[in-house]
Amino acid sequence: MLLVLRQQLKFRSFLRKSRNSPRAGGSTPPPFSSVTAAAAYDLFRGVSGSEDDRLAEEEFLSSRLGVVGAGQHGASPPPLSSQPGEAPAEDESVLDGARVGAAMACSSSSPGDPRLSLLSECYDLARSGRRRELKRTLHHWDGDVDLVWDSLVEVYARREMPRDALFVFDEMNLRSVSSSADACQSLMHSLRNTDMVWDLYEKIRRPQGILSSSCIHGALLGHLCRHGWMKEAVSLFQDKRGSGELQPCLTVFNAMIAGSSTFIWVPPDETTYNSLIQRLSLEGSLEEALALSAAMEQEGMENGVATFNALIYGFCLHRMMNMVWKVVKMMLTRGLSPGYLTYRALMIGHFQSGNVEEGLKLKDAILARGFQMNIITYNILLHSLCEAGRLDEVERLLTEIRRHGLELDHVAYSTLIHGFCKLGETHRALELSRAMATRGIAPNSYNHLSVLLALCGKNLLREARQYLCHLRREARQVDAVLYNAAVDGHAKAGDLNGALLLLGEMMKSGISPTVVTFNSLVHGLCCCGKLAEGRALMAAMVRQGLAPNAVSYTTLLDAYCREGDVGAMVDLFDEMVGRGVAPNTVTYSVIMKGFCRAGQLGKAAAVLKDMHAKGIPADQIAFNTLIQGFCEARDVGMALHLHDEMLKHVRPTPVTYNLLVNALCVSHNLCAAETLVGDLLEKGVRLRKFAFTALIKAQCVVGSPQKAVLLFQNMIQAGFDASVEDYTAVIHRLCKRRRLKDAKVFLNMMLRAGVHPDQMLFDVVHEAFSRGDDRRSMLAWQGKILMSGLPSK
Repeated sequence: MLLVLRQQLKFRSFLRKSRNSPRAGGSTPPPFSSVTAAAAYDLFRGVSGSEDDRLAEEEFLSSRLGVVGAGQHGASPPPLSSQPGEAPAEDESVLDGARVGAAMACSSSSPGDPRLSLLSECYDLARSGRRRELKRTLHHWDGDVDLVWDSLVEVYARREMPRDALFVFDEMNLRSVSSSADACQSLMHSLRNTDMVWDLYEKIRRPQGILSSSCIHGALLGHLCRHGWMKEAVSLFQDKRGSGELQPCLTVFNAMIAGSSTFIWVPPDETTYNSLIQRLSLEGSLEEALALSAAMEQEGMENGVATFNALIYGFCLHRMMNMVWKVVKMMLTRGLSPGYLTYRALMIGHFQSGNVEEGLKLKDAILARGFQMNIITYNILLHSLCEAGRLDEVERLLTEIRRHGLELDHVAYSTLIHGFCKLGETHRALELSRAMATRGIAPNSYNHLSVLLALCGKNLLREARQYLCHLRREARQVDAVLYNAAVDGHAKAGDLNGALLLLGEMMKSGISPTVVTFNSLVHGLCCCGKLAEGRALMAAMVRQGLAPNAVSYTTLLDAYCREGDVGAMVDLFDEMVGRGVAPNTVTYSVIMKGFCRAGQLGKAAAVLKDMHAKGIPADQIAFNTLIQGFCEARDVGMALHLHDEMLKHVRPTPVTYNLLVNALCVSHNLCAAETLVGDLLEKGVRLRKFAFTALIKAQCVVGSPQKAVLLFQNMIQAGFDASVEDYTAVIHRLCKRRRLKDAKVFLNMMLRAGVHPDQMLFDVVHEAFSRGDDRRSMLAWQGKILMSGLPSK
């Protein structure tokens, strides 16, 4: 990664030196930094350096136990301290690092791997100065002693003890113990003397040493650049790159840029700065990019259009549109005119951030200024419009593309087909698929899959089968993925016969069904209540050489749960575990739901504890399932305790609070329910309408209509629309308890809100007034009803 602050310090320090210090003798070297920076940008356009770092780290962690030594497994490592007894403070840090390295080394092994315990034992022996026992332990170790040597080199090098690391490395060579590339690279980075680095490099390249790799060449290049040996660095770079031994990476280019700028006395120019700003903007390091642009101006170089375009593109790429226009304003205040690339970046940024209207305005501005957009830019716009569901704008954009004489390419067709299918416009997607084939552009499996999923999603199963037949007739490649989509669609629609026919066609065509195929069929059988057939199909899956996975078992477990067959559910779960299939969070949620429905809440709570013990995270559905079970059992205290436990792991959902509020209302603990709702509203928690209506109804039941009115108003202020059903539920409860005066309050609220009563509400009120012998109120109510358009009795 680019260490921008360090680079800025180097640049500024160098510029001060270059102004005040005489040049070294000799001719002026070429501006190597500009060329290298440009090459780096070209090579790494769109490549994430952080991903490279992550992959390199994963490779280091996963490779530590995989190195099999070819040397003497009985050899012991060198002493960890120079004096007997307790290790000195310096060696304490090494030992701590060694223990960390040992733990990292065993991270890819199983928890019970004996090598981990042996490494920990060696650490304890070395720490207490018991060298003889340490040597004896290593001598009788059946594991990989090479790992210990290699880890020592690594730890000594990282603790900046290069001479100790070199001693261990030389001992390894004498004993023919191989060393990893990671250890050698760390050792090379720790050395300061160039001659020692060259000597180490030669040892690594010898036949009996480890094979030199691209990272070793890169480490040597970095050292040469840091110490001013740029001529040698360039020579090595060209030699190793030409022979294919060095794959250029961002780290190598950065080292050569910094080295050339700092030690060849070539000040960074605008190309260097713009290349770095461009790279930082692409990576999302926008604060550093702005700082570098400011440093550029402080060094007497103006921010040009290319600089601002790089910043604008970065902010747009990372959806920071609030900052984009500030950069544009900075650009305009310097008298610079935005060009096509500026407008294009702004347009794409607004489209991709969902601001379609502003994006369309910018598109029109681009065309009005005489710029011509290519099909790649139009493809981005088409994708954004399809994602936003703006089909009318998509059609207008297609007309515009044809008017400008552009032809749709494969990407455009794929984008449109997928977008139309996603929005349910299957017929339009089929038209585009045919037009695509007519133009000689062959649709791929992704296009066919989009069409099949759309047809099955709209329950057009016959059309889906016809589409598959058409593909076979056209000799198109029909793979298991396409068949699986069709099988799944038929199974979910309950057409098991059609799903089984497709399975037969699939096997007849020589396409082997996959676990996904069988899972879809098991799901269809379970939805139809055919659990025995689903269990038999899982057995057939095993006979086909396929192992049921967590989805297979969870589907069947959920079916047993819905049927209330807890015994069969537990038996199947035991079979799942016995076959080595690890249950996931969904599986455990299904088991908890089954126990809760059977009233076995203790067992359901024990499942949650088992999840925590095994390190399986319980999600919101798992907690809500258990909370619902205790709420339905009227154990509100345990439900609230689970809510507190939930807060430690995941954020509760509106469903969680619906369950708790309703449970408190049902148990007539309205004070606690009001407090809970009030606290949640103060914290800005978005409640669902159900939480309000449950509390409103409960207040009506206990005879607190004033609180019900206040809650009704709070519900409306929260943005919820009060429907006639909501008013009817409240008025009906008040009328049942002969609280006609309070019922009138809600009736007037309803009419003032413009909500018209329906026939059910009319009947409820008419019966209540008739029973209460309140003829005057009934007549007034009928008059209001007639005005609303509903005929009175």
